[in-house]
Amino acid sequence: MQPFQFELPETFDFNSAESVYKKLKSLINGDNPPSSISIDFKHVKIINSAGAAVVDRL
Repeated sequence: MQPFQFELPETFDFNSAESVYKKLKSLINGDNPPSSISIDFKHVKIINSAGAAVVDRL
């Protein structure tokens, strides 16, 4: 099986994360789901519901 590559733009706007989520969800729920998913971000910042930064790395 060929690995699936899903590239994000250099400047990734996390407001568009819903579209990425929907794309991954459609792949996982599709006829040929991936056996694994690996996502690599150059810079990740995740804010939880309390407003604290969970991950912030380069």
